Amino acid sequence: MNTLDAFGTEYLRIAFGIVRHFPGFIDAYVGPAELKATAETELMSSLAELHTRVRRLHEQLPAQGYPETRRDYLDKQLTGIDMVLRKLQGESVPYRQEVAACFDIDIALEPESTFEAVRDELEEIVPGRGSLLDRLDAWRNQYNIDNATARTGFDLLLNETRKRTLAIVDLPEGESVEIAFVVDKPWSGYNWYLGNAKSLVEINVDLPLRANAMVDLTAHEGYPGHHTEHSLKDRILYQQRGYAEHAIHLINTPECVISEGIATVAEAQIFPGDDGIVFKSDVFYPALGLQGDPQREERIDALVGKLRAVAGNAAILRHEQGASESEVIDYLMTWELTPKERAERRFRFLDDPLWRPYIFTYFAGRDLVLDYLGPGEPSEQIERFRSVLTGQITPSWLRAHRAPSVGA
Repeated sequence: MNTLDAFGTEYLRIAFGIVRHFPGFIDAYVGPAELKATAETELMSSLAELHTRVRRLHEQLPAQGYPETRRDYLDKQLTGIDMVLRKLQGESVPYRQEVAACFDIDIALEPESTFEAVRDELEEIVPGRGSLLDRLDAWRNQYNIDNATARTGFDLLLNETRKRTLAIVDLPEGESVEIAFVVDKPWSGYNWYLGNAKSLVEINVDLPLRANAMVDLTAHEGYPGHHTEHSLKDRILYQQRGYAEHAIHLINTPECVISEGIATVAEAQIFPGDDGIVFKSDVFYPALGLQGDPQREERIDALVGKLRAVAGNAAILRHEQGASESEVIDYLMTWELTPKERAERRFRFLDDPLWRPYIFTYFAGRDLVLDYLGPGEPSEQIERFRSVLTGQITPSWLRAHRAPSVGA
């Protein structure tokens, strides 16, 4: 591994200074152990001092002589870190400005007419009687499985998704993913990257474990999603090139948009076309003792996916327009078509001081990555996906390099 330079070392030291004020800010660290130990034991820096150091580092960036892509990446990362410190010091920043600075994206309210159109289509294809919410809940509940069955399913899926991912990229030697079941979390699943190409994926079993969501969840958190991206960038950008910024993963910075964009399109990259339907029908559901209806399931999931912006609207209503907890939960239940328990958990996530701007990374990242992958030949799409998994990129870079439309 290349020796870290002074700029990169200061970047890491600042991050360790911030996390002492803001637990959770550092999602993962795989850099020098002695740097972490020193940072955690030295005199705690004030937020004002950390803010001064971030701005000084930002000013020094152009003089480092870094490649353009690295300079752009660090510029956007430091802008996000600067906003985190502004908020921690109590500065009143409009919510959309906060999200834009943290993530290098612009956000807006999605018209509710979009959700109404989705509801109309779902009314036609979701079976059963009663309200659409009740019918959707019943549809989802037919896929509920116990923890032991879920273990069997995850074992099968880790093997299958890993095999398919190896057809796209060469994974680091010795890499692995471990699954653990946890409770009392605001999310359904979480990847903790441990370094040395190993990840712990925690699954929240407070929520029903549903077989129809497990392929996407495994791809999202593992192969070729978070675990794959973190392992590859650790090896290529940190270990081989010595880029300190890839020895650490920071919440509420633009790298999160890239990571969530990769993860939300991960399943489709290894199960293109009807591959997912065939795999579930012929392999996965029979292994779990389920019948399932993958074709209808795919249609329903595609429509429900168009409701992803509901959570963003709910966050804007809460943090920009001052909506109450009950108003936000009602909004989520009405437009996201989710039961009250899930809506309450979603509210916990978007109202948490750490996660309040984060909700936009999922659908903004997905749209950016899909626009970059484009509608071209499968081989070209895979090559572009490989570049996102391994390259040092920002949301701005994806916008500037989106694939041309067919016939353009």
